[in-house]
Amino acid sequence: MRLNGDGALVLSGPGTGPIGTRLQLERWRIVARANGLDHNAKLGGWVARFAHAIEGDRVSIVVQGDGYSATRQDIELDIGSNASERIAFNSHLLTAHIPILGASTADLDFRRSIVRIVLGKPERDNATPDSVPRNALYQIADGRAQFKTVLDNADLRVKRSTDLLDLSFGFRRYELGVEDGVSLLLRRAATATAGNRGAKAKSPLPVDPDRPLLIVKFHPQYLLEQAFAEDGGSGCAATQPANTPDNICQAKFPGEAGRINLKDIEPPGLAQTRLSEPSRIVFSDDTPPSATGDRLSVSYLTDWSELATVVNKRALPRDATLTDQLDLVGINRLTTRTDAKEMIIANTEPPGPEETAIEPVYRMIISPDAKAKWTTPRHLPTPAVPVIWAAELANPKSTAVRVLWSRDMDLSFLNAGGDQLDPPPALFKSLPQTKFAASLNQDDRRQLAQMMSVYGVAAMRRITISGSDDPNGMVFLPKENYCALDPEEKSSLDTPPISARQEGFMLARPFDDSFSLQLGRAATMDARWIGEPPAPYPSSNPTKYKRFFERAYTIEKYIHQTQDGRDTFVEVTYKGFLFPIGHRAALLKVSKREFWPEKRDPDGAPVAYLIQRRYIVVRKPEKTFPAYAQPYASRDFPAKKVTIKTIRTPDLADPEPIAALRNGRLPTDDCRPLDAGGTVFWPQLAATKPTNRLDALFEYTIDDGAVVRSPLLFIDNAVVHDAPSMQIVTEYYNALPQQDLLLKADADKNSECFLRVAKLFETPRRYADEVNRAECSFKTATWVLGARGRLNLSLPGIAVTDAVKAPDGSIRLTVSSLTSGVTDLSIKEAKFVVSGVNGTVEANGVFKVKKVDDTHVDLIGSAFTNAFKSPAGTIGVAGDDFTMDAFMEGRDQPPFYPIMTKGRITVDKVDRLTGAPNTAIEVTFDPIYVKNGFDPTNNPSEIFLDVLRPDIQFDPAGNTSQTGGVATTNSLLAGLARRSGLIGGTRSTAIAAPLACLPRTDGPPACAPVAPAPPPA
Repeated sequence: MRLNGDGALVLSGPGTGPIGTRLQLERWRIVARANGLDHNAKLGGWVARFAHAIEGDRVSIVVQGDGYSATRQDIELDIGSNASERIAFNSHLLTAHIPILGASTADLDFRRSIVRIVLGKPERDNATPDSVPRNALYQIADGRAQFKTVLDNADLRVKRSTDLLDLSFGFRRYELGVEDGVSLLLRRAATATAGNRGAKAKSPLPVDPDRPLLIVKFHPQYLLEQAFAEDGGSGCAATQPANTPDNICQAKFPGEAGRINLKDIEPPGLAQTRLSEPSRIVFSDDTPPSATGDRLSVSYLTDWSELATVVNKRALPRDATLTDQLDLVGINRLTTRTDAKEMIIANTEPPGPEETAIEPVYRMIISPDAKAKWTTPRHLPTPAVPVIWAAELANPKSTAVRVLWSRDMDLSFLNAGGDQLDPPPALFKSLPQTKFAASLNQDDRRQLAQMMSVYGVAAMRRITISGSDDPNGMVFLPKENYCALDPEEKSSLDTPPISARQEGFMLARPFDDSFSLQLGRAATMDARWIGEPPAPYPSSNPTKYKRFFERAYTIEKYIHQTQDGRDTFVEVTYKGFLFPIGHRAALLKVSKREFWPEKRDPDGAPVAYLIQRRYIVVRKPEKTFPAYAQPYASRDFPAKKVTIKTIRTPDLADPEPIAALRNGRLPTDDCRPLDAGGTVFWPQLAATKPTNRLDALFEYTIDDGAVVRSPLLFIDNAVVHDAPSMQIVTEYYNALPQQDLLLKADADKNSECFLRVAKLFETPRRYADEVNRAECSFKTATWVLGARGRLNLSLPGIAVTDAVKAPDGSIRLTVSSLTSGVTDLSIKEAKFVVSGVNGTVEANGVFKVKKVDDTHVDLIGSAFTNAFKSPAGTIGVAGDDFTMDAFMEGRDQPPFYPIMTKGRITVDKVDRLTGAPNTAIEVTFDPIYVKNGFDPTNNPSEIFLDVLRPDIQFDPAGNTSQTGGVATTNSLLAGLARRSGLIGGTRSTAIAAPLACLPRTDGPPACAPVAPAPPPA
């Protein structure tokens, strides 16, 4: 022992190594005394408040003193002839370096731990030199270092250079002893089953609180990386002639001039990144404690084959039933709707610190169920052929893996329809950061977490034609009645009709069993999830049964592949529909690792950037008409079958940019945002310049193969299931200026008139059912498309599909079903708001409902016409109902239907009348035909098309036998009839002055975004 003048106490001995131990004292003093030949002194002082290393034989510690204290003194020892046999004091333990077999280094980091340090002769076991509690003992005696500690407040970090192993371990109810260079792990006594470490462990739920836990901590496993758009890669822009050899889009969209070559695309620049949080796997050990302990080695620490994985209670197994999920959150048959929401929020929390929580993707926390088993390397790595250490999920087919939480999770989605619940406070708050496009955004993570592990959510059922829940869906009606569910039952429009309740519970679905995961230096994952995104049910009694959650989900497929913590392939598929025709489609966001020239390198060295593309895929290309619940049997849209041929579009411009650019998003004149907060956009082809983009044209065939080409809107699932938003979209679409169809030139592709035009390329089209061949078929150049909702015609106990005026002035309703036993029904003081193509009429009074047959009833009372609504008091306008029900959901039928607003056709009889070949006329469907078809009572003349333009005079002095027309005086060509051919007279359809074709806007109005995009990562 040597004391320097600066208060440094240097200790050396056979067990301290070549450097020795140095303790820095403060306020130290020596009191000397002499008695004859004896010279003694007493040294006293306090260990300074900074780190001190105490090195022993193969185990060393780092401690920190408290400095001066008026109540105690750290160092008190005799020096001289009666020197003390030991130096003993307490200090704060910071770090311990211990020997572990198979490790390059092993460091224990402590939190709030007190160590008793004894240098020299050991103290007696019952010695209590002070009352300060201690968690560890470190002593050096006779050149041997010993170390004992409890591990509950310590983390052990183990490294091995050969295979890059770098893990941290946390321990609960374990103790460590190090002696003679050997580290032993001892388990404290706990409630345990008989057996040993090699016995097969069980996985109780919940875990015994006294059971020892091993917490394996992985350093951040994933690097979120900025994704770059390949502007123009497989998209098309007007920069090249149409027929050049390098034109990459010519084959896909013939006749559309102007493309860009892939080689002309600018390479991306430096990528922004974000690092995920650490991950952990928690194991429980239920074997009885060993009296001697287990030798600590890398092999022992990484052998988890017989340990039980400790998981959050929401990490349910793959075979968990709907009842299991409801029981977990506490929802029973008597739970009210509001209480159910509160229970969901109370039971939806992130995994606790002693539960498994893996973050293989930025901010997205996943967990396997309690059956999870893990495989790790069982042999020391070979230095000549090293393999990077990794732990792999061993049984993915029998283990369910779910997204349990997102670090930006928000449970306010349950605050729908006015319910004001208190969601749990945010557990993670991030500092403001620059946002950038990445493979997943915040909304993606939230949706995946909610559809995989939020239980008890009520949603609209998906009822198939057989009347049962779609087995591939995610919403099911339990066998027992639950008060939390809307009891409303509806009848379908099928023959015979199907009666079914509309709401069920969402069955949260885990990843597919092909899931694979490796953890180590970084995560390598291959995950796949497929589901049918649920939607809230819009109750007809919203006062009592508000929407259970805010907006419909949109993700129907998710694939994520990472290698060493970086994305290699990520696909997020969003459910949607093509408007106005109604085909189910999907918007794919694909992020893929690709080699590009490094932008800052003058030589263009290749760099693996993350390139992101968006495109639309039509999942169900064939759609038949009339569609389910379509008004007027689709008589105003002359097609029996429409087959989409553009199964996959070229790459599209991002409809959700960070900067407001022209991207095809839907603008509205009055800046009304969509209530659903979803995505509605005109698909536009990606290009290098956002101001120079073309609309993606969809090619489809009608009936016998006639080719049609037109732009179509993409509307995602959230908007489709929100009636106010769908009404906004439909009004916007129908209000777009219509092209002057008599002009030979096509509409400017950069004008709004282009958006509703469908080209038919002079192919014959049949516009009505024919008695004689081709009597209702005409060569067609173009259509102007429109859209409408379904009719909302209803009476108590009667599902109404149509209404016509009977000869006696009453109203005859066509019904799909009648309440059992209904014959006559009187509706007193009912008010019908009647609306249709001929105006609006209100009628009050007493109406009698008289059954005619199984499919017809008459309303007898005051005179009124056309469309009807429920006598409950809601306004009824034909075609204004944009709500979805479970039957439409099961048939993938959105709440909108296409109509032909007007068309340009050529008729041989018109050519003979005018004496000019290929005389184009502009027509629209006759409203009486649309409503009544060729009913002899309501449409005796069988007129089906009204002629809008041009003004073509009938000449009664001419030979009408050549035209087949009907006219008695000089009159205009007014319509086309099935048997009579050309009809002259007064036009029944008013002709509005055409609106100006304005240029497309560069984006949504500045006052408000129409459909707010989820924020990027």
